[in-house]
Amino acid sequence: RSTLFPYTTLFRSHKKVILFGATSATSDKRKGFQLLFDAIKTLAGNISGDDLQLLIFGSSEPRHPPDFGIETKYLGRLNDNISLVMLYSAADLFVLPSLEDNLPNTIMEAMACGLPCVGYNVGGVSDMIEHRKTGYLSEPLSSEDLASGMSWVLQDKDRWNTLSDASVTKAKNEYADFFIAEKYHSLYQNILSRDSAE
Repeated sequence: RSTLFPYTTLFRSHKKVILFGATSATSDKRKGFQLLFDAIKTLAGNISGDDLQLLIFGSSEPRHPPDFGIETKYLGRLNDNISLVMLYSAADLFVLPSLEDNLPNTIMEAMACGLPCVGYNVGGVSDMIEHRKTGYLSEPLSSEDLASGMSWVLQDKDRWNTLSDASVTKAKNEYADFFIAEKYHSLYQNILSRDSAE
């Protein structure tokens, strides 16, 4: 893990770090915080809670924070790209328990940093996470399958390395600026061609 990360003291080198982040991560029901809570409790029963750490960004610690059964830190809002990159790069897994989502930037950012992702098979999430290739797509609304996905990613180092490499490759090939610009260019060219033909 990076020694430059500004929140280095938050990390325990022997622990697997699970990262969750979203705007209003703990208060917006669509973000699936309760499902994450249930999944982490299940995961902590399968992998010793002493070996896990949960970091949450995008929200401050609630007045009455739930007991996940593992060490949990709330980082609040991160407003600069360097902190985000270092956070993604220091974690072992990004989890997105959203009940609905379009094309989450957090997944794109995590993949670009080589961080395998676990999320529900909803909306645009399934266009980003390739099941068992770049991460794990869980059955919607199932905290048990979300926990299974996290366990599957975390418990095999060789598998994790394969997922990490595939995530970076997908991010470069599908979400890089030049690739998106080329897609827009092709779209505009198609529209102009149809208009001129009419």
